[in-house]
Amino acid sequence: MIDEGWFQHRIADFSYETALRKASGRKPVIGVNKFVDEEETADIALHPHDPTTEKRQLERLQRVRRERDHAKLAQLLDRLIEVAKDERENIMPVTIDLVKAGATMGDIVERLKGLWGTYRERPVF
Repeated sequence: MIDEGWFQHRIADFSYETALRKASGRKPVIGVNKFVDEEETADIALHPHDPTTEKRQLERLQRVRRERDHAKLAQLLDRLIEVAKDERENIMPVTIDLVKAGATMGDIVERLKGLWGTYRERPVF
């Protein structure tokens, strides 16, 4: 069913029908197509970008990568792949050990991509 796109078809059809019902007014959405306040203005406070925060986080990441035990990390990443190959195994315990050892999400995801590949959704129209 998944490979044939059944779920994607159902979701796409439902979304399209819902959008049509909203646009026609058959599906009321308060503030969008019913009881719309034409004079309303949105006053949304945006969180400003702080370059010092970005710099601090990048420096921290570089420090973690520099100071972590690379041999232990390599061993744990190998263990992750061993566990991930067995669908009866739970990868969470080794993942927690990896994070405690200084592995980044990128380290973990890249290693798993080597085993499982990358999911590419086939668009359904």
